Amino acid sequence: MIPSARLWLWVVAVLAIRFLVAAVLPVTTDEAYYAIWSTNLSWGYFDHPPMVALGGLLRDLAGPEFSANPLIMRLPVVLLASLIIPASLHAVARRLGARQPTLAVFIFCASFAGIASGVLLTPDAFLMVFWTASLLAAILVIDGLMKPLERLPVLNAITCGIFFGLGMLAKYTFALMPLIFTWMLLFNRSLRTVPLTRRASAFALTTVTAVLVFSPHVIWNARHQWATFGFQLRHGFAGDHGAAPLEDGFEPPPAPSRLPYSRLDDRLAGFFSQYDAVLSKRSAVVKPAPPRRTKGKLEQGAKWFWEYLGSQLAAPGLLLPAAAIMIFRERRTRRPVARSEKPDPALALTRLAAWVPFAFFGLFAPFTKVEANWPAMGFAGVAILAALHPAWSLGEERKPRLEHSLLPAGIGNALILLAIATLAIQPQLRAAISSKPDRISEETSGFSSIANFVAGRWNQRNTPLFVDKYQWTAMIKLHRPDASVQQIRGITRDAEFTRAGKWQSVDASTFRKLPGISLLTSEDRPPRFEAFAPAGVEMLCVKPDGSLGNTLEVGSDPLASCHRTLFLYDYRPW
Repeated sequence: MIPSARLWLWVVAVLAIRFLVAAVLPVTTDEAYYAIWSTNLSWGYFDHPPMVALGGLLRDLAGPEFSANPLIMRLPVVLLASLIIPASLHAVARRLGARQPTLAVFIFCASFAGIASGVLLTPDAFLMVFWTASLLAAILVIDGLMKPLERLPVLNAITCGIFFGLGMLAKYTFALMPLIFTWMLLFNRSLRTVPLTRRASAFALTTVTAVLVFSPHVIWNARHQWATFGFQLRHGFAGDHGAAPLEDGFEPPPAPSRLPYSRLDDRLAGFFSQYDAVLSKRSAVVKPAPPRRTKGKLEQGAKWFWEYLGSQLAAPGLLLPAAAIMIFRERRTRRPVARSEKPDPALALTRLAAWVPFAFFGLFAPFTKVEANWPAMGFAGVAILAALHPAWSLGEERKPRLEHSLLPAGIGNALILLAIATLAIQPQLRAAISSKPDRISEETSGFSSIANFVAGRWNQRNTPLFVDKYQWTAMIKLHRPDASVQQIRGITRDAEFTRAGKWQSVDASTFRKLPGISLLTSEDRPPRFEAFAPAGVEMLCVKPDGSLGNTLEVGSDPLASCHRTLFLYDYRPW
């Protein structure tokens, strides 16, 4: 058996690597989007409940010089995840009788899912914090109910309700935890000895507290056309992001049409001459993508399901084969496992908290694309159950070899993530490994150069710049808060930037009076704007090193070296 102090040392080492990854990994597009919400705190946003916006407060307090600093932005998440999650996991594992409760902490923190949940500023990070805290709080409520001679665990029930409400303010999928808790109180056989009135009182107290904590967000949604509820229902179950409800009193600029402008119009001859030159420059060095084969519903559903299953098997990383070795060796011993004569409701609750998220999203995986992070909270329960496995009761001659196989696997996961972070800040190294764009460069590279380009050109002009993607809008605002830019509706999915007038300086009335507009987009055809005609086009190249170049400039690098190409259209009144 590894000494507990030594095991805690390994946990601290993993957490230190997590801090290091948080400090060096460049800010991703979604993180920038959520962090900017903190400049307009509200009880709700278009995409998610409001909890994630609190993560950007430290960035705002630090000042504009730290607006794009990764560690400053992520520090609230890293601290919460590194304190609350280990403490909750340790307490639950200890309550369930684990021989080494610290092992549950290590298994979770050293998995890919565990490390990632404590690094990035996302709703999932706050979800994981309150999921583990709620699991402990729910167990304390159940333990109190199982003691008939004691009074109703009022304080525990209220605490549990607070965590339930905070979890719902982090992400709606947290609702699985209150449902699991409700199932336990009403239908679990081990709690049937508890009088129904006692269980109902605990349930009512927890529910009322949770509703009170969550109610400001519900009221906000009711006042804003159920913006967040509607988006999540369309996004999660229909695979559609839908149109954005608008705040009262704000009318956005007309959405562009995807229909091309006519080449037969003489007034557009100059533009199309330049446009053809840009496209010929691109077609000379870029091979067209092969046509995609249309999949049938059954084939597409099978693909989605296997992608979901593969992503969940990959989430533990190197810990999965180490766990397989652990189970294999335990079975080879064929030792009878001592079982408790009386079922433990706390263990039943933990099992549900572990497997319900995977089963729930697995049911939807064949019908809609399920993101890999959606059921990640289930890994907290899996880590606890792994620490309870009978393999840790093997003979002394087998323990050291077995347990030491788990520790290198966890440290290996942490080092792999550190290597990924190193690749993210070393574009030359990424280019040496692969010349093709990767997910790291798509999420992090080149946005600082784009932001500086935007701020340098449009801050001195009276014509606004529109951007079609919320990710680019967020990144430009993150790197250059002084840049004048807003997302335009109708080309890509709607977001918080298109929902509310507070994010946009141009509305419908001022739009028609503008002397000109510009659009930054990935569309290779100029979208049609009401009362405007295209007057010029540039193709911007984000290079592997993150710098920005105009592909029509003399002496510029060939377009084949671009990891991302953007089209910049200028429009004039027509």
